Amino acid sequence: MPAEDFTGSTQGNIGSTLMANTVMVSHCSPTALQPTMDTFPKQETPLSSSLEGAIPTVEKAQLDGVSALWNFFRQFNVSPEVTDIIMASWRSSSQKQYKSYMEKWLAFCRERSVDYYSPPISDNLEFLMGLYTKGLGFSTLNTVRSALSSILRISDCENFGSHPLVVRFMKGVFEKRKPQPKYDDIWDASKVLDYLSTLHPMKELSLKELTLKVLMLLLLVTGQRGQSIHLLTLSVMKLTESFCQFQILDHTKTSKPGHSSTSITISEFKQDTKFCPLTALIEYLDRTQGLRNGEQCLFISYGRPHPALSRDTI
Repeated sequence: MPAEDFTGSTQGNIGSTLMANTVMVSHCSPTALQPTMDTFPKQETPLSSSLEGAIPTVEKAQLDGVSALWNFFRQFNVSPEVTDIIMASWRSSSQKQYKSYMEKWLAFCRERSVDYYSPPISDNLEFLMGLYTKGLGFSTLNTVRSALSSILRISDCENFGSHPLVVRFMKGVFEKRKPQPKYDDIWDASKVLDYLSTLHPMKELSLKELTLKVLMLLLLVTGQRGQSIHLLTLSVMKLTESFCQFQILDHTKTSKPGHSSTSITISEFKQDTKFCPLTALIEYLDRTQGLRNGEQCLFISYGRPHPALSRDTI
């Protein structure tokens, strides 16, 4: 991995971020989500009556991470409805990920009596250093940097994340504590295939065995995340003798504006019917047809009353 590649992608248990421009450069550049310094409310301009007390001094602040974000955008005198739309630009998973680090930042500021929206850059760096000394690596600190970039106003830079000192600090973290892969090795798929070959003939399998076999075959042949398999529904399924196609209409982790919906196709595997995902899928659909009670999600529980499987269960 090149030492100069400082994109905002994360590894391990940290998901990708959409919160701020995480491209590290040696100068301060504006972002699409954070306004320029000229558009920030001036310190001497009083807030509207509806916002008075919404941004208290740090000693009185009892905000959580998400509330700090919400209140930040309310400083621009936009309506709560507009603020909600802006907040929706970060998915719930991203908001949940940033929440804990935003709360740590607020606690840090309360302890030091620091303005948590417009602090000195030295305090920002001390906060990152404190997390670094606790063992956090580059990827996690990069996530923290992106979270803070959404609300911090640095006097000599439009964006906290692209401040030259922050860029240098993050490069130093990368050199001293290089990111590690999430997995050290890859599991042997042949062991799973050996087990799946014993689940045959399919008509004699229990509903539990059939469900597990279909699910594993779909994961293997599509290479999709469990989230995508969870979103497969019968309402957008096209089934023929040689293939079955699903359209994923909901957002997934990799969804981006301007990209069409994802299509997943399961084809017939004639070489060995024991491993044919289409044959297994058709048997599963026939077996569960009378158990669905109108449920459109592809996978339902094999236990009564047969509700749709959650993403975590899958």
